[in-house]
Amino acid sequence: MENQFQAGYKAGVNADVPLSPFEMSKFYEDFKIGYVVGLAHVHSVRCASAWAGASEAAEMGQKYLISYESLKPHFTDPSDPEVLEFLQRGYGIGDDDYDEDDQ
Repeated sequence: MENQFQAGYKAGVNADVPLSPFEMSKFYEDFKIGYVVGLAHVHSVRCASAWAGASEAAEMGQKYLISYESLKPHFTDPSDPEVLEFLQRGYGIGDDDYDEDDQ
């Protein structure tokens, strides 16, 4: 029997189009994380870039209200630390130019 993360990952890898936030709202958090990791994996393969996958994960993670900390373990690659940096940028972490008061 597969866990929620594995089920979400399979669904993300096999998705033709991403689920809407409303559709995703009925799933458990682990399913959502797996789904985003699966979508990001497919995106990184299509673009031949792990960085593109991390950027996609940040975009979808925010859309599905998944915290940066929940996705971080899945994008930590000691051989390529820039993958995590792209996830951080997608969440606006470490962006010195960003200031909420400017909004």
